[in-house]
Formats: sequence, structure tokens, C-alpha cells
Amino acid sequence: MSGPSNERAVDRKQTRGAFELVLPSSSEHLALVRSCVRWFCERIGLCEKETGRTVLCIVEAVTNIIRHAYHGEPDHTIQIRFHEFEDRAEFELVDDGCGVSEEELCPKCPGGDETGGRGVDLIKNCVDEFRYEARPEGGARLVLTKMRPTEESRP
Repeated sequence: MSGPSNERAVDRKQTRGAFELVLPSSSEHLALVRSCVRWFCERIGLCEKETGRTVLCIVEAVTNIIRHAYHGEPDHTIQIRFHEFEDRAEFELVDDGCGVSEEELCPKCPGGDETGGRGVDLIKNCVDEFRYEARPEGGARLVLTKMRPTEESRP
């Protein structure tokens, strides 16, 4: 068994609902990811624009896991945990691949280059909070938070 994890436990008393999607590390399953994220965003009351932005960023995060953590190998798993809170939704992505430090995750070159580098910025711009950590036992944990719309913020 591995050592203690830095993963923050989700307070089950505060959650309004949660579910988990575990899928192979293959781009064949991105349509399923899109459908689940879209359903969840609609459930929490996001408008169409914010739903689209959230779907885009989660799909980008999963694609990055497939490409960078697992080097395109389809025989690994990706866990996506959907947590619904009174004031927010959290999308927690966990992998057992090649974790990187936060410095490596966010390269210094602005805008990236032809091989990539823009995905993390895209993700950060689509969510309200971005938390990344390399897991001591290997892999990484990414938590993306989207605030629920308030009555005042609804169109």
C-alpha cells in the first residue's frame, strides 16, 4: 500500500450529490465524457455558454491525461468524479500516469507552440478554480471548480 495521500477528502455532508465515471485512457470515450459533463452542467443550472466552456475544458483535461500521462496507451484508467455542492460543482480527474510537477504542467513559454502548451491555459480560463497535484503514489489529481449560478447572476 502506498503512503499517505495529499488528496483532500470531500465532505459528504456538504455534497448534494456525486457520481464517478471510470473509463479507459482512449479518445474513443471522449463522447461519453462530453455527454456526462453536459448532463451534469445542465443539472446544476449552468447556461448553455458556460456548459459548453465546461465541456470543452474537461475534454481537454482528459485528452491531456491520455496524451501526456499515459502517452496514448489505451490500457489505463481515468477517474472523473462529479461532486455537486450547494454553491459549486467540482470535477475531480485522477490518473495513475506520469505525473508532473506544477511547474512542468504550466510551461513558461506563453501561448505554447505547435506541439501544445495552450490546453492548461484554456482549462484555467473556463473554470473558477484550478487545483493540480502530483500524487505521491504516482499519477496526478486535478480538481476543477465551477461556481453555481446565483439568482442575481442568471440572465
